[in-house]
Amino acid sequence: MELADGGALDSALAKLNFPMKKKYTLIYQAALGLAYIHGKNLMHRDVAARNCLYGGGQVKISDFGLSREGVQYTMDLKKKVPIRWLPPETIRSGLYTPKTDVFSFGVMAWEITEDGKEPYPGLKVVEVAIKVLQGYRQPFSPDVNQEFANYISKNCYPENYEERTTMDAITKWMKGFLKAQGCDTGRSTINVLASVMKKTKASGEKLLGGKGTKSFSKSVSSASVSASANSNQKRV
Repeated sequence: MELADGGALDSALAKLNFPMKKKYTLIYQAALGLAYIHGKNLMHRDVAARNCLYGGGQVKISDFGLSREGVQYTMDLKKKVPIRWLPPETIRSGLYTPKTDVFSFGVMAWEITEDGKEPYPGLKVVEVAIKVLQGYRQPFSPDVNQEFANYISKNCYPENYEERTTMDAITKWMKGFLKAQGCDTGRSTINVLASVMKKTKASGEKLLGGKGTKSFSKSVSSASVSASANSNQKRV
């Protein structure tokens, strides 16, 4: 089992003071992991910096407790959910699709550029829900590259989820963006992921919370499958 010695990504961001170019690389690594998950017909449903691990210079997608197999899932609106990371259709009707993860990824990208700060600072959860339903999307800091900020805002945040891009498209765009910025994109990791995931499946997958619900005993990253986070996390 691999050790993520940096702990939860939001905590690592707060402590390690990464330069902005490194933050772009971390965002790219998370995008690779999510693209791989979607390629396996899974929705994460709880994408956030708190649900990623950091170790060995890599971001590792973690906490698959809410993940679902398939391309659509409707949740009971009475259940508690992480409003600050959710798109309007999920807040409104409980609908989840892979494009929900895309919207949440955009929020997580903001988190990473802001050293792990909670999204929509200064707003209560109910205020966040109202503003998101009204079309508000939190802006990136002026310190963030404008091309990057515009790409995330245009492609991850549309009101209509069908107009959002895919995680696969995000990884392709980000690879080019990182090269233009002189950032390290690392070695190709998809084959590594496939090999490790195959071994993980061979060791057994847990089915939790009813038919079609998958919780992996190990988690997908841009370079590996890591132990899921054990700490209790906020969902507001």
